[in-house]
Amino acid sequence: MTPDDDAALRKLSLARVDAVFSNKDVGYDFMRSLNLKNIRYSVRQQRLKYYIGFSQKFTEKKLVDQFNATFRDLHKRGVIQEILAKFKMGII
Repeated sequence: MTPDDDAALRKLSLARVDAVFSNKDVGYDFMRSLNLKNIRYSVRQQRLKYYIGFSQKFTEKKLVDQFNATFRDLHKRGVIQEILAKFKMGII
């Protein structure tokens, strides 16, 4: 057990542990930011879904509708996929 993914991946890079269980996207981001090149992704335990939520208490419906319309447009034009690809993520 380690306090965070940062410490776990550093230990893995130094061969102080044999494996690390981490969210794939989080792991890739840490490996990139820590410049760890000697680690590879092994296996998926389960598929994760990410969601975007807005508080009804603090967010007007008009803003959510505008966000959704803009997101759909960016997705249709491939912009969302380009951004996610930079982080080795994708939309199902």
